[in-house]
Amino acid sequence: MQEKQRNLNEDLKKIETKLEAVLQPISPRPAFVLSLRQRLDEEIAQRQKKAKVKKGLLVAGGIIGGVLMVVALIRSLTSWDEFTHTIKGWFMGQKKEHQAVSA
Repeated sequence: MQEKQRNLNEDLKKIETKLEAVLQPISPRPAFVLSLRQRLDEEIAQRQKKAKVKKGLLVAGGIIGGVLMVVALIRSLTSWDEFTHTIKGWFMGQKKEHQAVSA
């Protein structure tokens, strides 16, 4: 087992040395690197801006929803008597219609 491992390691080292001799590293043009960096920076800035807008809309929606709930709660508590009066009036109107039809 160790013999196979040793042969594998030697073979891999031979392949690495051949690849190093054949493949020469290249250095990109500075203008290309600068252009790429600028495009990436712009894309990151746009993504951050979109994320801020989404958070802002979420917060604004939450605040508006909360305010509307408070207004609805206050309105329901302050106009309860008016609501019951309206329901009673509606029921009384229904009774009068049924009495007039049956008479």
